[in-house]
Amino acid sequence: MSWLDIIFILILIGCIAYSIYRGLVKEVFSLASIAIGYIAAINYYLPLSAYTAKVLNPSISKWVSFIGIFIVIFIAVILIGKLIQKVLNVSVTLTVVDRAAGGVIGMAKGIIILSIVILFLYAIPFTRDYIPKSFIARHIVILNKKLTGASPIEFVKDLRSSVNIDRFISSSNEIFKYSDEISDTDRKKLDELIKSRE
Repeated sequence: MSWLDIIFILILIGCIAYSIYRGLVKEVFSLASIAIGYIAAINYYLPLSAYTAKVLNPSISKWVSFIGIFIVIFIAVILIGKLIQKVLNVSVTLTVVDRAAGGVIGMAKGIIILSIVILFLYAIPFTRDYIPKSFIARHIVILNKKLTGASPIEFVKDLRSSVNIDRFISSSNEIFKYSDEISDTDRKKLDELIKSRE
């Protein structure tokens, strides 16, 4: 067990304990807001980034698109949940069963939160190497792949490749200073790469 696993376990315990305290009804909407926000963000950030890239750096636009989708969906579902509870006048007396069900919801919510944490940890160079060493992180990545068809690691790899391409293109002027040393094939590939990023 790595130090990262210990932190993840503490986060899970915290989520479960808090959800037991709040009960099932309140936690259902809390879980829905995080789950729907995360799934929507990881599946639809690319289409949105096609528009945000017109005003932002392409690599930054993907982060903005992901975070933007998550926040909007999260807030929308929370507000809908509060509205439904108000309209239906839901008043719950917390029983043992309600608290236990809330704990189960809390575990699910904790796993989604850890997925988001793993995403950001993998984006940071000095914490990236710890992800494969974490038993919990490895299984959460696999679970993400099965449930959403994507994983935090694939998402970050896509962003990193975008950043690397942008850096490469930004130095293209320097490359063309030595165009005589570049073969026609390489020059053609470079032209195609630059056009694809415009």
